Amino acid sequence: MTAVQPPDPHLPDPHRPGPHPPGPQLPGPQRRPEQRQRPGATEPVSAHWAVLGKHPGRAMGYELLAASLDEDRARRYLWGAQTGTPEVRRPDETGGLPWRVFLSGVEGERTAACALIEQSWDGTSDGTGAPIITSRLLLVEWSQGAARGLTWSALADAAAAVRWPGPEEGPARPLRLDLGTLSVASSSAELAAVIDEVGFEWTACVAALLTAGQRITVTADGRDLPTPEQRVRIVDAVAALLPYGCRHWLSGASWTGDSDHKVQLTFAESARTGRTAVRFGAPTARPADPGAAAYLAELTRLRAKGWTSRELVAHLLAATAPIHWTDGPGMLRVLREVDLVDAVLAAVREGTARIEDVARVFELQGLGRLDADGRRDLCLFLARTARPGGPDRRDEHAVRLLRDHWSPELPEWMAGSVLADPDPDRGFDRAFAWLDLLRELHGPGSGSFGELLAALIDQRRPGPVAGSRQRWIAAVILAAQLTFRDEAAPADGVLIAQPDIGRAWAYATLARGGPGVPVLDRLLRAAGKERLPGPTGWLRFTAYACGALDDRDLRRPGDATDFGTAIPAALWRELLDLAVHHRRPLVVSHLWSSYWEVACGPRGPELAAALAASAVHLEATAGPLQSEYAADLDLLRLRAAQGQDVPMAGLDRLLDREAPAPPGRTHLRGRGAGPVDAYAARLSERLSATGSEPLWQWAVEALLGPRPDSRRWPVTYLLAERSARGQEALIRALDRRLLAGEGAWLELGPPPAVTEALNRLPGMHSLNARNKVRHLLQGPPTPVQLGLALSDVHAGGYPIDPAVEVLPGLLRWRTEDVDLLLHELWYRAHPLAERLYHAILQSRSAGHLRLSLLDLAHKEAQRHEYARELLRYDDYDPADAAGSAAQPPDRRGLFGRRRRK
Repeated sequence: MTAVQPPDPHLPDPHRPGPHPPGPQLPGPQRRPEQRQRPGATEPVSAHWAVLGKHPGRAMGYELLAASLDEDRARRYLWGAQTGTPEVRRPDETGGLPWRVFLSGVEGERTAACALIEQSWDGTSDGTGAPIITSRLLLVEWSQGAARGLTWSALADAAAAVRWPGPEEGPARPLRLDLGTLSVASSSAELAAVIDEVGFEWTACVAALLTAGQRITVTADGRDLPTPEQRVRIVDAVAALLPYGCRHWLSGASWTGDSDHKVQLTFAESARTGRTAVRFGAPTARPADPGAAAYLAELTRLRAKGWTSRELVAHLLAATAPIHWTDGPGMLRVLREVDLVDAVLAAVREGTARIEDVARVFELQGLGRLDADGRRDLCLFLARTARPGGPDRRDEHAVRLLRDHWSPELPEWMAGSVLADPDPDRGFDRAFAWLDLLRELHGPGSGSFGELLAALIDQRRPGPVAGSRQRWIAAVILAAQLTFRDEAAPADGVLIAQPDIGRAWAYATLARGGPGVPVLDRLLRAAGKERLPGPTGWLRFTAYACGALDDRDLRRPGDATDFGTAIPAALWRELLDLAVHHRRPLVVSHLWSSYWEVACGPRGPELAAALAASAVHLEATAGPLQSEYAADLDLLRLRAAQGQDVPMAGLDRLLDREAPAPPGRTHLRGRGAGPVDAYAARLSERLSATGSEPLWQWAVEALLGPRPDSRRWPVTYLLAERSARGQEALIRALDRRLLAGEGAWLELGPPPAVTEALNRLPGMHSLNARNKVRHLLQGPPTPVQLGLALSDVHAGGYPIDPAVEVLPGLLRWRTEDVDLLLHELWYRAHPLAERLYHAILQSRSAGHLRLSLLDLAHKEAQRHEYARELLRYDDYDPADAAGSAAQPPDRRGLFGRRRRK
């Protein structure tokens, strides 16, 4: 045999739980069929052996002296168990040899094993006089050890009883270990006694820590520790509170030295860095790891329920299927199988159950032997598993179990579970998935399907969220109608009998483009199409908006009110689109208050744009109610845009289709029954209902527009005539325009009350004179009176444009009358006379009047020249004429150069 050196402590350690777990690598958590030991088995098992030591009297290193297995494999186990050099030589002292290490694998091994490495003094010395420590390996393959439930205690006892061959005995062969009547029962009795003696709580806590991958060092902490043989049984007892399959990776030792090692459970003088120290037999802090805490809690629960240590160990020793070292939930499942029904129910309630576990409960004792709560929880678990994420996902195993173990109470349990969910969206998805599941189990339209649907939409039951129960029920009914069609017809009665749910359903279905005429027809038939009760007006209006009823069917005035008592703010756009699609323009008028609320809110500009885009199409189908709709449309757009640059487009289109009013009688419109009068009446009605002063002003300003329009004037006239607010708004609008010199507005003929009010305003004292000017220009020529009126206007500072407001009326006068007017103005309002002369000079239509005035002026000039000569003008001094008027300046340039004859 060749000598080998101790392993480098810096090499990767096979026993540390981490990226490279100890022992053979499993693919991950997997289902473990329970394997039970056959009681009374007596067949020997084959065990490989090896010895690491020195030849007495020779100066040499430690060598593999003999082995019945591959030498490299033997060395891996023997050196892998070295944890340091013992400082104590007496076996009866703490830390003295023998040390026993139990390994399931070492680095480089692909399969697990049940291995014992025992280190002891052999009583001899090497060539240097140093005492020799002999390390003996006894290795049973995992398959044989697990089949017999081989524990560490049993392996240590077998090693003590077997005769170890020496190196000189020839070829090494495996040993035959006689385990006698070793069984789960015998091992569990022995180890349970150790657990009870040491303390169940302490043993259980240490075992739970191991499930979290912690490396445990049990220390004396001032106490006397058990003997080496007792320590073997204690670490074995701790391992016995884990499933036997954990020994596939678990390692333990009766004592370890001060070298770095990765044995997971050991006694030692003190705990090295990175290990968890546990005082022997002393109270131990509960695990912080959630998985370990759950394992300890389950052990404690089972013990409190009456399970003895022996029963628990017997169950766990029989669970020999390997468990991956990271599969904490798998270890917990094996433990819970000792109390299968309660364990499965607990896992179901915690959300950690597996379909295989539930299937096993049904297999072993069926559904009928469970109490009502147990049946409910297991059936609901199967239902959730069968449809984990909606109708498009399914678990066929769970569906088969539900079908094979059907419970008539399941629809009721389903409804209770859905309605108890605090998340309404999750509850809705589950309800819809379960309706589909019941159809699969029992066919379309089955009784169980109807029972679940009826329970879900029963408003008497508590809902998922206070205040939204009606909307949630409506959403369930709509989803059922869309998916299951006529199978959802039994829900019609709920919609008709409970208006709150009916309206919520209408809002939800309209948001999706409407329910379709077949569903509406079915609902209308169910409610009685010709004699609908008042609370179902929402249904008639919904049918109207979706094209199932026309204007003649919508006769009850309360239908739209019943529909729109609490319309969602976001529904206005869908309703407008439906109105366009089904040519239902009066949807907007019927839902005036809802659309008005949108117009007043932040989405007002969006509403204005949508109305502008749909106005022409909808107005074309409004029929006799065209005027009312046009008024509603214009006012909504005006409010949505807050009066900013919004034309009264509906009124303009209405006027384009109406014959013009007779000249001079525009103000009389608004007193009849024509389209324009109907528009004005509706506009006045809507404005009066709003009570908003700015809105009245916006409406009047929009109706007046940038320039006088005789077609729109009747609407403005009517607003001012019918309402004090309309009158005040018109006064303010005209005041601003008249002060800006836009006198043409008065040509439209404001109501008398407006005219009187304007005259009383500051800066409007000459308004009567202005009106007198207008009337004088319309009558026969009265130069003196017109001159007086114009001079009054000029004296009051009222702006007037002679070219626009005076000259057109003078064109029908005789030249002599015009000259007389100019004469009056020359002396009463000289600047106004000059402006009128300039207006005549610049106007193309006044060319003949200009020439006539020039001719008349020439004749008068000749007469005046002759009069001067007769009156001896050369002796005249104007200063000597008391009270005489001053000589006017020469104004020959007004009409060009004076012509000479």
